[in-house]
Amino acid sequence: MTDCPDPTLGFSPDTFAERRKRVLAGLGGSALVLSSGANSAGGRPRPDRDLFYLTGVTEPGAVAVLRADGNDGDFVLFVRPRNPEEERWSGIRLGPERAQESFHADAAYGNDTLSEHLPRLLAEAEDVYFRIGTETPVERLVVGALQTARLRGARKGVGPRGIIDPGRLLDPMRLKKNTEELERMGRAGAITVKAFTKMLGAAGPGVGEWELEGVIEGAFRQQGAGGPAYPTIVGSGTNACVLHYVDNNRTVQEGDLILVDAGAEVDLYASDVTRTFPANGSFTAAQRAIYEVVLEGHHRALKSIRPGVTVGSIHDAARPSVCTASDAFPARAQAP
Repeated sequence: MTDCPDPTLGFSPDTFAERRKRVLAGLGGSALVLSSGANSAGGRPRPDRDLFYLTGVTEPGAVAVLRADGNDGDFVLFVRPRNPEEERWSGIRLGPERAQESFHADAAYGNDTLSEHLPRLLAEAEDVYFRIGTETPVERLVVGALQTARLRGARKGVGPRGIIDPGRLLDPMRLKKNTEELERMGRAGAITVKAFTKMLGAAGPGVGEWELEGVIEGAFRQQGAGGPAYPTIVGSGTNACVLHYVDNNRTVQEGDLILVDAGAEVDLYASDVTRTFPANGSFTAAQRAIYEVVLEGHHRALKSIRPGVTVGSIHDAARPSVCTASDAFPARAQAP
């Protein structure tokens, strides 16, 4: 299996080990369960970000269990077992043996044995950190562990009694990025800027929104990104006023403004850029006036950014110029 790509996307194993060490220290007597979910039929899997953050695992169907001094060690991993027939259709799997080696787990099992092992691994945990609402077999097993503890706890005093969202531990950690993360974020941003530049050269009246979408997403891939970080928005004319417009099926008309919201993803780290520009290369007087108002708010927001400020305060810095100027532009409904 030497032809397989690096399963941890080039991140240092020490990065994941250090993160797990911090989480294990915060768990106390509780356990953390993270699941990647199953791959959607016919589409690329979307790895679970929390699972990757602590383990480096991107395979669909994977489950990680962390508990200090737990049964089978601090870090137990479940992955899809090897299956030559299924791998012929969906690609090579790591399997438990290689997964244990690649991700430095204390133990690894096939995910077809979850119902056998997970209840045992959670049996003596005080609480379970797990994101509910997934309606997966993993969630049913976690809830089952709580139900068992409720029935037996009065006599034995053991077993989990509550479910806590993993964000309580992970969200503060993920706010600060290390050098490996910053490098990928910077690369995603640089790729996005170049892709926008290429897309601008293709824009103009008579071009389909879908064509601009294709140009920008193709440029992401050409430069080595994994693809778009989220569905690309290309809205022309009144479509630009729809906040999450993703149909991208209108032909650009003379005099239109075009809004493009897109970003490349590099090793699961995303960029996010939005720009609005005239289809024919020249603003009308009214278009330029509104554009300058928004640009002023943008500059005010940038100037307010410094260590210690909140996202809300940055938003508030931009509002006065936009809200004050908006009084000069009466609302006008436009037919599509």
